Amino acid sequence: MKSKRDIRVIPKAKGPMPVFMEHARKRRWLLEKAIAHPPKSKESGEVVYRDPASQTIITLRDDALAGFRFFIVSGSQQTEIADELRALVPSYLDSELLEWWDNAVDSNDIDDKVDAVLYLGTGAPPEPRTDVSDRLLAALDDEDDDVRNAAIVGAGFTDWADVFRAQLNAMAKKDANATARSRARVVLDRWGK
Repeated sequence: MKSKRDIRVIPKAKGPMPVFMEHARKRRWLLEKAIAHPPKSKESGEVVYRDPASQTIITLRDDALAGFRFFIVSGSQQTEIADELRALVPSYLDSELLEWWDNAVDSNDIDDKVDAVLYLGTGAPPEPRTDVSDRLLAALDDEDDDVRNAAIVGAGFTDWADVFRAQLNAMAKKDANATARSRARVVLDRWGK
């Protein structure tokens, strides 16, 4: 079943994923594209497969901006294939991502806040949910520049323009940090302001 937006699955494994590659081979998914992510590069890498039966696209993206890998599943069978990937590869649950942010806030660990908000935004469900949006809005309002900058990226990954547009507009105009102002404008431009 297809929703408005693709589904993202964030694997917990950091290394190579031979189990995924073997699964793609067994399922006879067609390799559409493979772009390497050079170490320490600002370029993202990705491996893109297509399920010929449903025309669903399965991408394993090594995202340079987020700093980690995740699956992007888009097409008529995206829900079923995303569930298949979660069963195949240990992946973060929504509850784990929410808890990660809550623990980071409780400890006021800036590095943990940055990581948590990036993962939370990337792993956000296709449709807006207040348990996720409230945390991202809090991160957009955080006193730390790094947390706010990561929150802008996280909000951008959600594609929930209606939820974050007002906050990002305000940040683009008057955030104390020049990088945050610039990033907010980039996300707003992508959303068509």
